Amino acid sequence: REGLKRGLAEARVAAAAAAAAASANLEEERLSWMKESEREREDLRQALAEAREAAAAAAAAAETRVAKVEEEKAALRAHSEREQEGLERALLAEARAAAAEKQLLELREKLAAAEKAAAERAAAEAARVA
Repeated sequence: REGLKRGLAEARVAAAAAAAAASANLEEERLSWMKESEREREDLRQALAEAREAAAAAAAAAETRVAKVEEEKAALRAHSEREQEGLERALLAEARAAAAEKQLLELREKLAAAEKAAAERAAAEAARVA
C-alpha cells in the first residue's frame, strides 16, 4: 500500500510540475512573442501549441497513473476485506467447534453420572432382592 500511495503522490507531483513548467513556458513565450516578427510569432505559436499538447499529454499520463493507482488501492482494499471476512468466518467456526466440544464433554459427564446412578440403583435392587 505504501508503494501505491507513493506512486499516487509521484503522479500528482509530476502532473503539477508539468503544469507549472507549461505555465512558465507559456508566459516566457508570450513575452518573447510580443518582441518578435510575424514569422517568429508563427514559430512561437507552433511551439506554444506543442507545449500545450505536451502538457496535456503529461497531465493525461499522470491522470492515467492516478487512476491505475486508485484501482490498485481499491483492489487491495477489496482483497483485504475478503481476507478479513474469511478470518471472521474461521474464528466463528472455531468458536462453534469449541462450544460443540464443550457441550459434548458435558453430555459425556451427564451420561457417566446417569450410568453410575443406574448401576447404583441396580446394585441396591440386587441387594434388596437378595
